Amino acid sequence: MESTTNTDAQVAETTVTETTTTVVEEYKDSGEFEARITPAIVEKKVIPVASYGHRLRIAKLFDSHEEFMYKIITVAGWAKTTRSGGKDFCFIELTDGSFIKGLQVIVTKDIEGFENISKANVGTSFKIKGTLIKSPAQGQPFELQVSRPDRGHFV
Repeated sequence: MESTTNTDAQVAETTVTETTTTVVEEYKDSGEFEARITPAIVEKKVIPVASYGHRLRIAKLFDSHEEFMYKIITVAGWAKTTRSGGKDFCFIELTDGSFIKGLQVIVTKDIEGFENISKANVGTSFKIKGTLIKSPAQGQPFELQVSRPDRGHFV
């Protein structure tokens, strides 16, 4: 996978290209069938790194999360799933439409409006500011922790 960044624009953009394979099927005059696999380069659409309000796109986090690790970032989108983690925290899987996977967000009871946040339904829109951390769970490299209102974390 190859990634390039255009810094001339007001909003930086990332173009992602990847190599895939194409199967070419062919019938010969003798009635025999032949299939050849050939590599093809597929260029994906250009996805802005950040959007209005300096919100990071979730696709950018999955492309290169290391540069944002343990930093306070702002993301926005819609709840793909929500669930309670007890009375002290809740989980939101946030999507902004830029990537197929969602960003897992953990909100603690210390955040203003926690009662309403923990009752949110699928499709609820959020603008969230928190710290990107390494995820302790298997299957996901990072998650957004929203637990420190004194550091500007909010939902």
